[in-house]
Amino acid sequence: MALKGLFFSKSAPQKPAPTGSKPKGPGERRLVPATQGGMESLFLEPLALSPELELRLGEAAEAGRAHFDKYNQNRLELAFGSFDGAMKEALFDIIYLLHVNDSSLSEITYATTELVDFKEKQVENRANLFVEGAPFGVAGLEDLPPVIKEPFLAHVSKTFGVKGVAANNPNPVIQAIFSIGSIGTVGHKHLASDLDLQILYRLEPFLVPKEELTTEAVKGMVAATLKSLFKQLQRQNKVSVEQLTQNPNLAGKINEMARRKFAQGFPLLNLQFIKKELDLMEHLRAKPNPKVKNQLIQEIEKLHRMATKSMRKAELSLSQERLKAKITKVQDYVAKRYPTAEIYLFPMSDEDMKNGKFSSTLESKESSGSAYELILTYDTLMPGVYFTPLAPAHFLFDGKTNNEKGYHQLVEGMRFGLFDPIFGSLKTKVCEQGPTPDLTEEYIGGHNGAIYWEAFKASSGNLPKALMNLMRYETLLYPKTRRTMIQVIKDPSYLNGLVDRMPTGTWTETFLPRSILAIESSFPNLAFDPWWARYKALKIAYCESLVPRIEDTEGQEISDVLDLAFALHVRISDVFDRPGVAQKFESHREKVLREFLSMAFPPNSKKRIRVEGIFIGDTNQVTLFEQQMRKLFKKCINRIAMRLDQMQIKDEKEINQEFQIWYHYYKKNFEPLPNVVQPTILQHLKVPRGRVLVGFEKGQLLGNGWFFKAFQKNTVRGFGQNQLLAHLPEETLLIENCGFLKGLAHCIFNGYYGKLNQGTLKETFTSLELLGTHIDLGSESDNDYAYLQPGQIEALTHQILSLFPHQKIDYRACLQEDLRVTELLICLNLWHCGQLSFLYRNSLGNVTVDELEVPKFFAKAKQYHELNRYQEVLSDSTLFKELSAFLEGKKVDLGKIRFGVWLNHNSFETSHPLTNVARKEADLNREFRAKILERHYQPPTGAAKVAYEAPEPLKRVVLCGALVAAIDGEVNKKEYGATRELLSEHWNPKWGDQEIAFTGVLEELKRLLSAGNLLNRNLNLMAEGLKFELTLDQQLQTVKLMERMLAFDSKNQQNKQTLIQTFKKAIDLPEPYYRF
Repeated sequence: MALKGLFFSKSAPQKPAPTGSKPKGPGERRLVPATQGGMESLFLEPLALSPELELRLGEAAEAGRAHFDKYNQNRLELAFGSFDGAMKEALFDIIYLLHVNDSSLSEITYATTELVDFKEKQVENRANLFVEGAPFGVAGLEDLPPVIKEPFLAHVSKTFGVKGVAANNPNPVIQAIFSIGSIGTVGHKHLASDLDLQILYRLEPFLVPKEELTTEAVKGMVAATLKSLFKQLQRQNKVSVEQLTQNPNLAGKINEMARRKFAQGFPLLNLQFIKKELDLMEHLRAKPNPKVKNQLIQEIEKLHRMATKSMRKAELSLSQERLKAKITKVQDYVAKRYPTAEIYLFPMSDEDMKNGKFSSTLESKESSGSAYELILTYDTLMPGVYFTPLAPAHFLFDGKTNNEKGYHQLVEGMRFGLFDPIFGSLKTKVCEQGPTPDLTEEYIGGHNGAIYWEAFKASSGNLPKALMNLMRYETLLYPKTRRTMIQVIKDPSYLNGLVDRMPTGTWTETFLPRSILAIESSFPNLAFDPWWARYKALKIAYCESLVPRIEDTEGQEISDVLDLAFALHVRISDVFDRPGVAQKFESHREKVLREFLSMAFPPNSKKRIRVEGIFIGDTNQVTLFEQQMRKLFKKCINRIAMRLDQMQIKDEKEINQEFQIWYHYYKKNFEPLPNVVQPTILQHLKVPRGRVLVGFEKGQLLGNGWFFKAFQKNTVRGFGQNQLLAHLPEETLLIENCGFLKGLAHCIFNGYYGKLNQGTLKETFTSLELLGTHIDLGSESDNDYAYLQPGQIEALTHQILSLFPHQKIDYRACLQEDLRVTELLICLNLWHCGQLSFLYRNSLGNVTVDELEVPKFFAKAKQYHELNRYQEVLSDSTLFKELSAFLEGKKVDLGKIRFGVWLNHNSFETSHPLTNVARKEADLNREFRAKILERHYQPPTGAAKVAYEAPEPLKRVVLCGALVAAIDGEVNKKEYGATRELLSEHWNPKWGDQEIAFTGVLEELKRLLSAGNLLNRNLNLMAEGLKFELTLDQQLQTVKLMERMLAFDSKNQQNKQTLIQTFKKAIDLPEPYYRF
């Protein structure tokens, strides 16, 4: 709505400024007739408002700023109370480095502690953080919040040698640096929560100088706007430049259309600058008219917004590109300098935030794209914690004016200096993020893509969080529960008015919303906690029957599941009692969670037993909880569909490609498949354990009697200081009733097996141990010829870790009918004679274990164990018939995947000495692999191009080629023609700057060659690693490139030949393959 009481008069009464506003000093407010001079004179005198409106706006501004300061101060104190030293220092670096951009940043040196040759060493690093021409400056930096300012200045002085940080740019571009997510809430987990920082920028000044509003300046803006409208109409009518050149009349028609469109939007300015019928300022001097003056001001404000963008489009685009490049550099620097501080930077323009514009899932798998838009802005971004002092402008306005029209009218007036009596002291201390209006039913319903986004997230990661988000969307479809989180933060009392239900009847055992209010009465600062408010809003919606089509029994079930999901979300195990351990719960978070635990999960109750069982990973409890959530998730989707149908809103998943990605992934992956290694829903337990014990229960069908247990004690290596697992009992069942390979994969891919104390001298792997010295597999043949020794299990585990590194998933692949296999490990006789086991991962990251039997091999296990009869097995047509069926069925191209084999050497007798088991195992695996490649691998020939799906393998190949040229040192003086050609041929522009990538390769080459006496060892390890890091085609291309590099320099040919042979031996492919 428009602001009532907004008017112009010849002699507006001058009221005292409202309390808290800065009085105008002499000369600051020019009381000159607003129609003397050019059009800039319209903006020299503030607007005259009705006394009632001026008073209301002034009081709202004062109260709003005070509310923001209290809200943010509370969040900051909680955040800094949980940050460790590295997180604080990384944050301070980010603020400082975005504030400055001068050539001194081109040579930043810093030291990191790294593990080098099994010793912790201080390594000097260099970073170039200067981006020429990049915009800089953090607005209001001199007024940082007290909890930040003093430690920030001390850190900057110590780290960068700068005494004090003052405003260094009259128009700083960084408007706000704020965090979303759990930071500064009850969900902020000490040393565990990462820091997602939104970097809000504005490339144009917020305040408009008067020199941009002169009559001559307005004339230029009119010309620029007409030109922009012409181009816009040209595009809309699909008229080419050639057509305009050939047909001058066509250009005239488009120009006339542009003039008509301009006249519609700017009728007064059209009279003066297009029709030239009227001098507006002369007219106002002769016939003062407040309405005409008001309209003219609004037209000039609108024209300034449009024209500035069109006149500076190329300049703004370049500035944005440079700013994002600077932010990327800062992100990389922080990740390297502070590796334990997980901080991620997300640049966003204030325009995008106001419009709810987020990057598409087609560009980034982490982006919800068009699913939420402004819903995400209001529910997640706006309720952030601000590390910079500018307050969002919407906090200054009350609910009556915080709508689209009223907000923009006030903000534009603030920008042009028309409301200085009210906002004069505040207009330099706010950033613009848009208003916080009531969302309409149509807007919520029109964003039904949120259903598929949450379904996608539930299928690919965090099911409890996705369920809460889906239910949050459902509640927004109904009037009483449609308040956004930022509205709730501003008016916490609203939700309280919806609480009515008493603990009677079937609701007696339910943790009801009135109990939440009881907790808030003890901890009033929870009113500023968006995570708590979101949980509270859900509880009220489902417990108070504000969402229809839900019976009481289902409402109670939803309530219980919400309690559990929220408990997981905030990691309530941090406040579990630990027998024999004296605990002090002193922080705000700990006290709140203790109260929540006591009331929502009373001691010795079924709910307490359940939540404790889920947190320790009790397989039965977790399975039941997961099944319950999946059931409620699907029922929620059905209810939403019914509501959308009632609202007559169409489902757009068939025409929106983003929705298709999310929906297809959900359909393929939401329900667990029997052979797929399921990722755990318990994110807090994805931590390497000290010991994993493996056992077998005889009698299970098809060898599915394996179980894996984690064992931890304070005495277990690496676990004395691991708070994440401190609440666990000594023994935890990880998985049971499964095949050995699936159980092992479950432990590896869920992080139970991994490195402890990584990057330190105490670094070690999880100890994987068999329960019992000899496991009875229920078959004499298996017991004699398919058993495994501890060393074999460890070797197999490390092979899986090497062959299946962390994978960056492109979820667009779910639109493909057939997903690609990206890694494959084939095992033979793994605890069972004649069993072929396939461990493979597809392009969506799904890990699967398939197993089949070759009965002939089981029946003749004893004969095949005889000396050197293994060759009969490896040449048997039955074996390769089964292999062919699998490879063809999964459409596996061995050349385009990372491929490995494992063969149980205990199944066969060879002529190897008994003391050289490692050589026996390596030779058997080599022969097994060679036989498979002989029948199923065809190297690329002719013009066939080697495929690279990511930059890392390509850079690895280039590094190997460059190594040949530089093996004798002097890296910067060598010729790398062939390597550059290969990089250029295969580089995908989406991966970034190719030249930066090559520079990085040379830097890595320098580090490799600086190893001194350990160089040969490191080269051998590097060569061995290629079998796991590269596809077969890429391995062959590596050798071919290294051989090409011989021709560039005749020096040290023997050393280079020896180097190439080292790599060929490690890759271990038959010689004919190298001739592709």
